[in-house]
Amino acid sequence: YFNPGDISYDVEDYVSPGDYKGLKIDRKEVLVTEEEIEAAVSEFTDDHAVLKNVTGKIEDGMYVNVDYSLVVEDEYLGDYSGSNKEIVMGYGFICDEVDRALHGHKVGDYVNARLVLDYNFGDYEGKEASYVVKVNAVYRYEAPELTDLLVMENTEYDSVEDFRLSIKNDLLAKKESESRNLAGEQALLKLVESADFKGYPDSLYAYIEENVREIQSYYADWFGVEPEELFTEEELSDYILLETKKELLVEAI
Repeated sequence: YFNPGDISYDVEDYVSPGDYKGLKIDRKEVLVTEEEIEAAVSEFTDDHAVLKNVTGKIEDGMYVNVDYSLVVEDEYLGDYSGSNKEIVMGYGFICDEVDRALHGHKVGDYVNARLVLDYNFGDYEGKEASYVVKVNAVYRYEAPELTDLLVMENTEYDSVEDFRLSIKNDLLAKKESESRNLAGEQALLKLVESADFKGYPDSLYAYIEENVREIQSYYADWFGVEPEELFTEEELSDYILLETKKELLVEAI
């Protein structure tokens, strides 16, 4: 909760809790599936993936080492050329046209990627050009097989069996914690419904409102939107009032 700290008031002036003895909240049985364990194992092996040479055709997601030269009307543009550049296919590190041209090729091939230059090329904007690209090497990340050795070298466990059991226990503990928190929130909401509220301290409401609006602004910045695009003023006011009531009730109990 919001921990209002040194805000002073007599909580009895604002709320009388209802009868909460014998309050029951249904909690579903917490289970961990094999799919969840496998997902965690895959995340672990992916974290220890290593780059390996590829002799076959270039595909999206592969790492490619290239030499490249930009030519405009038979003029070599050294400022836009380079050697031994590492690119990741599909991300347009040089340009999208180069990525498309490289698809299906392999080590040792030369490709020609044609394009029309944009404003980034200054006086050459609008001119037709070509990137001449040589493929020096191709790599891809490959996740290792989950083995006892991999487990021993990178965890505190000695076997795949122990490691998988630890994953299951961690997932179970996380789900148990989430279940308890949800049950506590559901119980508190039921108590709010049964309590008798006689207003609220303006100082507590203002404190919670300030914190809620700060959180709203943080997430608005995160998503690149205006704060009012996340919640309407009515929704925000209802939420602030509910949090104020919950804070009062927790103190009263």
